[in-house]
Amino acid sequence: MIPIGRPYLTLVVDVFSSCVLGVHLSYKAPSYVSAAKAISHAIKPKKLDHLNIKLQNEWPCYGKFESLVVDNGAEFWSKSLEHACQATGINIQYNPVRKPWLKPFVERFFGMINQYFLSELPGKTFSNILEKEEYNPKKDAIMRFSTFVEEFHRLYFLASSIKVFKSIS
Repeated sequence: MIPIGRPYLTLVVDVFSSCVLGVHLSYKAPSYVSAAKAISHAIKPKKLDHLNIKLQNEWPCYGKFESLVVDNGAEFWSKSLEHACQATGINIQYNPVRKPWLKPFVERFFGMINQYFLSELPGKTFSNILEKEEYNPKKDAIMRFSTFVEEFHRLYFLASSIKVFKSIS
């Protein structure tokens, strides 16, 4: 239960279905490697047996996509990423700087994670520095990474079932 840092999440979201195609969760800062792992996860069929948790739904989202729209994070400005995408026939499109409304699907998912999942966890950070006061997120982050991964998958599947339920109503 020793704090070992802050986890970073890289997401690949399908704009047509709003489904999360791929994720990469790590304690290492975002890089070409995290982007490549999230893309690889998006393309491959999902096997969640290694998590040893019971989930109500499967994760049937996978396959090659035509376009990858990214923000301006340093991890996406990589010749290696450009070459890998070019070799597989994936076009990269860069969103303009400081315009998150142009990527609402990913922003909405991050907002949902913050609101329904991270807001109750020890070690959370705040969007407003005034809310933080004397709170030290690094000192209070005590969740095991395996528990975080398990709970993240539960949240994803809960969100998927809610979205499906809303689309049926």
